[in-house]
Amino acid sequence: MPFLAISLAAKQQNRFNSLFILLAFFMISCQGLVHIFVNVGVLPPTGLTLPLFSYGGSSLMSTMITAGLVISATKDGKE
Repeated sequence: MPFLAISLAAKQQNRFNSLFILLAFFMISCQGLVHIFVNVGVLPPTGLTLPLFSYGGSSLMSTMITAGLVISATKDGKE
């Protein structure tokens, strides 16, 4: 996954699109890492939602919207 995000960002002509792709990957990765650290016992439990799996569907919707925006950013005006 990190190699995919970096390669997609490197192929972009627009700097904003490449930065957005990297920040979207960073956001999802940080949420996952926080949950791993909580399960291991390194961090105390927080109210951060687990991407794609949290109760209620709001996390699923926001992650899917972010993924859709990343896909849209990779097109870079090429129809």
